[in-house]
Amino acid sequence: MKDVLVVATPNAAGHASKFAFALAQLTEAHVTALITEIEPDLGMIEPDLTQREGNIAEQRSTKDRLARTIDLIQDAARLANVTCTVLAEHRS
Repeated sequence: MKDVLVVATPNAAGHASKFAFALAQLTEAHVTALITEIEPDLGMIEPDLTQREGNIAEQRSTKDRLARTIDLIQDAARLANVTCTVLAEHRS
């Protein structure tokens, strides 16, 4: 069984997961995604891109970012037509 392991954080899951799914698609492998906080939550403020007015920001909790990252990983797996197991760790 071929398996590609990708370690992602709620703050940065993009490039590593794109590469992992592309590789898994080419080699017909399964992806295991480990989503965890590597650095402590510093209360990052993310811009609310749905608003067109400048400088409106929304503070998101670690739990919200983790849930969003899980959704993004699962969506990427569906788009690549690759099986995926998500292991997520929430630290408070």
